[in-house]
Amino acid sequence: MNNAARHVIGLVVGVLVLPALVLSLCYGIMEVSRSYREMASASPAGVVAVVAAGALLGVVCGSRLSPLASLLPGLALLAYGVVWMIDPFVISRYALDAMPETLGFGLLTMEGTGMFLVLGAALLVASVPPSRWRAMPKPPPVPYPQLPFSTPAQGQVPAQGPQPPAEGPQAPPLPYQPGT
Repeated sequence: MNNAARHVIGLVVGVLVLPALVLSLCYGIMEVSRSYREMASASPAGVVAVVAAGALLGVVCGSRLSPLASLLPGLALLAYGVVWMIDPFVISRYALDAMPETLGFGLLTMEGTGMFLVLGAALLVASVPPSRWRAMPKPPPVPYPQLPFSTPAQGQVPAQGPQPPAEGPQAPPLPYQPGT
């Protein structure tokens, strides 16, 4: 895959991962917090949502994807966290209006604890290494030396008689000769 296609795929993944990450974290935090407030064991759905968010983070930060997959959500989450730190009440009101009501507690918890700043910074740091921006180099082709003789097919008798010496320099003997 060429580098341009890799970056386009990374761009699409980055755009799709951001809402999935935020919604799964908000839902998971809300469910787990509700379970603890009710003095019950952790909600399995909440735990699965938080683990799914962690898996999304792992995939986006992986070195095989384009760094755009982690750069875009990282910038968005970091910007949201910084804006929330500047004016928490205004941004919270607008964000709560845009989110489903059931996810509001998880959003407020993530805002108040600075999780958007932490996640944004982690995703940005995952985008920094220059090796993620370059395409994977193609491995060099494996040279197969031309053998000065041909091996007889199975069941055939090799030609009898003296063989004329090969002219010119000869390749060193191979440790493994095909067909033997």
